[in-house]
Amino acid sequence: MDLTMEAEDLDEPNMKRQRLQTMRVLTGSIEKILHWHKILPNNVFCLFETIGPCIKVNNGFNRLEKRLLLRDERGPVLQVSYYETEIPINEELIQAGKIIHCIGRMVSANRLIALKISEIQSDKSNIQAYLSRISFKLENTVNRITYQ
Repeated sequence: MDLTMEAEDLDEPNMKRQRLQTMRVLTGSIEKILHWHKILPNNVFCLFETIGPCIKVNNGFNRLEKRLLLRDERGPVLQVSYYETEIPINEELIQAGKIIHCIGRMVSANRLIALKISEIQSDKSNIQAYLSRISFKLENTVNRITYQ
């Protein structure tokens, strides 16, 4: 086994360029992002964006963590963890029954570590139509990444 590396492999700008070429932001329903996370290769860095109704909010294991459970009408549950290190959550806005917008990275089959959480003030039918249109367009991109 050869443990030597080429000088260009250690080149930081080259490594950064390779990572940026594989970074994607995928927007979809909770069911879609769980499916995409399952089929995408591990070397593809993706951020996932979703909008869904919050069914429960509680404290996490450490004092800075908040856990939200999001679920579409009949779909799977997405557990969202948010760490209040820089921007605290306004607990009056983020409550069960509200529609929540999340952007973050998936760390397991149904757990998302959120980078940003906010409440959506919109009609639920408009949101579902928006997510359906975006998901349909992104499906081709995900298939292209997966089956290269």
